[in-house]
Amino acid sequence: MSTRKSKRYIELFPSHQILILFREELEQNGANTMKKVFEFLEIDNSFQPKFEINFNTAMVPRNSLVKKIISFNTLKNKY
Repeated sequence: MSTRKSKRYIELFPSHQILILFREELEQNGANTMKKVFEFLEIDNSFQPKFEINFNTAMVPRNSLVKKIISFNTLKNKY
């Protein structure tokens, strides 16, 4: 999320209703990050999700516009 968007949320919501996390936190220490999320949401934080499963490992964009841009750039770079 961009800084501008973050600032907007901070302006609209009280700080106790906002939890900002970074993807790197989840990648590096998923269990602790999820524990933080569960505590923030005031739900049972004893649940331990399985982090062995990696989703979208092929790194294929789900957004069709992004796919087109990548395909175009790949073709452009070949020639």
